[in-house]
Amino acid sequence: MKLRTLIVFTVVAIMCLSMIMASAQTKGYVTEGLVGFFDGSNNLGNKHDKESTTWKDLSGSGNDITVILNEKCKWNDNGYFNDSTKVYLPQSLTDLINSNEFTVEIVLDNFTAKGNDFNTIMNCDNDWFSLFRRVSNNVMEFKNSQNPRPVSKGGTGLDYLTSKVTLTVTYKVGGKSTLYINGEKIDSKDANTAIGADKMYFGHDHASRNFSADFEYIRFYNRELSANEVSKNYSEDLKASNPTTGVVTTFFYMAMTLGLAGTAFKGMKSKEE
Repeated sequence: MKLRTLIVFTVVAIMCLSMIMASAQTKGYVTEGLVGFFDGSNNLGNKHDKESTTWKDLSGSGNDITVILNEKCKWNDNGYFNDSTKVYLPQSLTDLINSNEFTVEIVLDNFTAKGNDFNTIMNCDNDWFSLFRRVSNNVMEFKNSQNPRPVSKGGTGLDYLTSKVTLTVTYKVGGKSTLYINGEKIDSKDANTAIGADKMYFGHDHASRNFSADFEYIRFYNRELSANEVSKNYSEDLKASNPTTGVVTTFFYMAMTLGLAGTAFKGMKSKEE
């Protein structure tokens, strides 16, 4: 009986710890519909390991990204530095992009434009999804299959990208395809059909489309965020990041959760005696 009780409390403690850790790591951000949360200053959730090729999904959905580490791509304190390299996303996130409703948010810093024609931030193999800067007229643009494209005003692309920037696209079939930059609605067009993307990735290796930047956050939702929710997330992005916060928070909540479970177990043991 005592062994069974101990096992039950251990399982409960682990479940509580998992929920508290996910809550702590995504604190302040919108969490309803969150299915991918990637923090560039805390790539494993319980620590920031600059030698790891795993970028852990802190939403709890298990959509971890395998990143590339080489002379061009590396972790720094604030994010994943990507120079002209494609990093593919798990198939589950491609499936999300092909659903009837989603939101993608990307936080970039230290951006350097390189491509002669485009700077393609997030894309897919068949090019039906593409969030990019068009060099010729210096705009930010969101290609979504054959639907009309949300576009920023001419000449504004690099103005947004030269400092830390939050790029958001929301999408709902039968509704709107919307581009937000730094929490502000930039343009919205009718979204008539699902996108039909094939093998999503971020970064680009072609000389006509490449760039370098720190990817500080990437977030995916299985629904269309409202304008207020996009603004709320941007406000969180503005707050300073501390790469050690995840470690401290994890150990604090681990100690608290296991302590509570231990206290409860002692109480039950006393009653049995």
